[in-house]
Amino acid sequence: MLQALFSYAKSKAKEDVVHLERRLKLWLKGDLNTLLVEGRAIQHLLSRKRTTTRTRSASMGEKARIFAKLMMEGKVKSALRMIANDECVGVLPLTDEVLQSLKGKHPTRKQAIHTALVAPNSPPELVPHIILFDTLNAELIRKVSMKTEGAAGPSGLDATAWRHLCCSFQSSFDLCAALASVAKRICTTFIDPKCLSAFVACRLVPLDKCPGVRPIGIGETIGKAILATIGQNIIDAAGPLQLCVGQQAGCEAAVHAMSSLYDSQTTEAILLVDANNAFNSLNREVALRNIRHLCPSLSVVLINTYRDDIDLFVDGATLLSTEGTTQGDPLAMAMYGIGILPLIKKLQTCDVTQTWYADDAAAAGSRANIRCWWDMITKAGPMFGYYPNASKTHLIVKQEYVQSAKGVFDGSGITVIADGDRYLGAAIGTRTYIEQYVKNKISEFIGEVKILSAFALTQPHAAYSAFCHGLIGKWTYLARTIPHSSELFILLENAIRTIFLPSLTGQSPFNDTDRNMLALPTRLGGLGIINPSLMSLYHYTTSVNVTSALANLVITRATLMPSDLGIQQLEEKNLARNQRKAMETASVTELLAILPAKQKRSVEIASEKGASSWLNALPIARHGFALHKSAFRDAICLRYGWQPSLLPSHCICGSIYTVEHAMNCPSGGFPSIRHNEVRDLTSAFLSEVCHNVHTEPTLQPLQGEHLKYKSANGEVGARLDVAAQNFWGKDHQTAYFDVRIFNPFAQSYANSSMSKCYRKHELDKKREYEERVREIEHGSFSPLVFSTAGGMGPIATTVYKRIASLIADKRQEPYSTTLFWLRCKLSFSLLRSAIMCLRGTRSIHSHSQHHSIALACAEAKVH
Repeated sequence: MLQALFSYAKSKAKEDVVHLERRLKLWLKGDLNTLLVEGRAIQHLLSRKRTTTRTRSASMGEKARIFAKLMMEGKVKSALRMIANDECVGVLPLTDEVLQSLKGKHPTRKQAIHTALVAPNSPPELVPHIILFDTLNAELIRKVSMKTEGAAGPSGLDATAWRHLCCSFQSSFDLCAALASVAKRICTTFIDPKCLSAFVACRLVPLDKCPGVRPIGIGETIGKAILATIGQNIIDAAGPLQLCVGQQAGCEAAVHAMSSLYDSQTTEAILLVDANNAFNSLNREVALRNIRHLCPSLSVVLINTYRDDIDLFVDGATLLSTEGTTQGDPLAMAMYGIGILPLIKKLQTCDVTQTWYADDAAAAGSRANIRCWWDMITKAGPMFGYYPNASKTHLIVKQEYVQSAKGVFDGSGITVIADGDRYLGAAIGTRTYIEQYVKNKISEFIGEVKILSAFALTQPHAAYSAFCHGLIGKWTYLARTIPHSSELFILLENAIRTIFLPSLTGQSPFNDTDRNMLALPTRLGGLGIINPSLMSLYHYTTSVNVTSALANLVITRATLMPSDLGIQQLEEKNLARNQRKAMETASVTELLAILPAKQKRSVEIASEKGASSWLNALPIARHGFALHKSAFRDAICLRYGWQPSLLPSHCICGSIYTVEHAMNCPSGGFPSIRHNEVRDLTSAFLSEVCHNVHTEPTLQPLQGEHLKYKSANGEVGARLDVAAQNFWGKDHQTAYFDVRIFNPFAQSYANSSMSKCYRKHELDKKREYEERVREIEHGSFSPLVFSTAGGMGPIATTVYKRIASLIADKRQEPYSTTLFWLRCKLSFSLLRSAIMCLRGTRSIHSHSQHHSIALACAEAKVH
């Protein structure tokens, strides 16, 4: 990385080459100090881009461009920040004030207090055996890197770069194996912390907290693989006492448990505790010593990474993390969750029901018992590095206990409220407060939908993906944690229907039938733009059912996690999934019964497997999955049989220009180009896994052989599209393939089901070529029949599943992932071809006569 540093922001390639050669000589000499000094000097000179400051003052068009760029790079979270109404979102410039605030957020190291230790006189558990980390291998590193998101750490490699390094090269497996080996050693062997200083260093980012600064440390990604290996051990150690260490739907379980306790007649109040600078203030020495007893499998890696001071780099300055954990570190949540467990267990002596999610603590019970619990946490908390902030701690009291509660908590600094308060992104309190909270959140969501709608005018594909892959999740969580919210989501649904959908599709207005059609999942012919008002009850019921077992453990004050809890939650998830599928199937059946014939046909065609692959994929430009605004809207129109805008009235062939005519008209050669693109794509797939692959192979001429069918092709020079040797695994047998693409919206197919259409075209191709290939070429023949909508016939499905299997085996990729990728490539190829047929230029002018360039230059004396 250091070798490739540019000398300055706009340096020329020649200058960079000169410096690179000089640096390589220093590298060969072993003069690393000189290289490091030069690197620090260059980093100090290079200006850092501040996109947050620039985008706040940018025009809507500029914001839309930046938003689309982020989406096309797969950075969904960063793109969603562009539509957030929160003015505080972003990174603060490193002013002296911000730097001092960052220093104040990182306290000095504190000594362990004897009474805070779990077993001060007992020897720690043995170092975890390496067999516990047997699954920490190259394959796991690769899987984790594929799911990793986020910015770059000190190495300068963000999640995208790590994915490419771990997956895109021949030596990627070796890199993953080396990372796995390093991770195993860090987890099982105590290492000199000086040797790991570069490994544990983080890039510190000062986020705007409004008001204040939130320090986020961005390290490297290897910690996520460690968590994936010993995650269950950490969950078993924490049990239901601390819900932040990986329990399924732990956050929702905490909300449902506290909501249930608030509704209980025996509960007088609930205390919601806020702590000062919680993660950075955790007593590191106490936590590390206690974790050796509480979770031995996690202890070694934490001791290796946290027993020494950690370098935090922020815009040329270096701070030291000497206490607590680093927010942003993959292991930070596990360390904090287990490290605070002894405090939670001390507090169990009070007769209250407590819930913990990281540093967010809540206690429910009587006023007196909660006061006892508060006094204990303020006294015992600092021993563990937990410092409750009374000014931000709220006591939610039922109306009849308000006055007495103020007396009980007099002098504590706690705010006593009777209506309710925000808790873990949800709300607890009276129905009036909860409804107002939801209304405020929905108002925020509507604002975001409006901004996204403005982006959708120029970047509809990016806006659609952001809606489906990010924005929906925000209000889904609200619906999952707030009961009886269906009516409150109606305003949001109105904004989606009247603002977002017209901006996205270019069509308006949308009646109830159209809206219900677009709300269907893509696999059933919809767009997956759900109706939040209709789905809120399902989301809440599902969340309650899935989390009920864990929430009951919290309510009953259990300390151990049942071994079958995961099985119970999995069964509830499967039940909810099947219930949703049944709901969706019923919706489709009901919808098809009232749709006009043309639109009913469109939904049936869009429901074919593979026809929606282009909608499900993020618009990643480097993979060819991004569509410009006209192409995206045309694709939606083709999907639902809507009339695309700005079509010519007549074709150059003299016919009236309709979508059906555009798909079939040979003028311009577009049907042939469409056919050839699928042929070439198939040939490229086969070339990777088969021998002797060639395009348009010529069949042997007939020499007295008789073919059974009159429609069989017996012409001399007859050709098929693709041939590949050993495709079906038979020695030296050649498999022949021929592509046919038909328009399912043509009038001739109006009364035929799609299965009949595929069957007809497959039989036509078989009658034409199969006997000749089998008897004369001694090969196999497979017709590859596609619809212009992206579906494929049964034989083509079998062929491409075979191709996916062969590619998956060769590349060591999962078969299912490979099949999805292959279908997506085919889907985009067919889609772009259909748009080309619709919008391509069909010139009426013949090609001009080509003259010799040399002759023209000689005659004109052009030198």
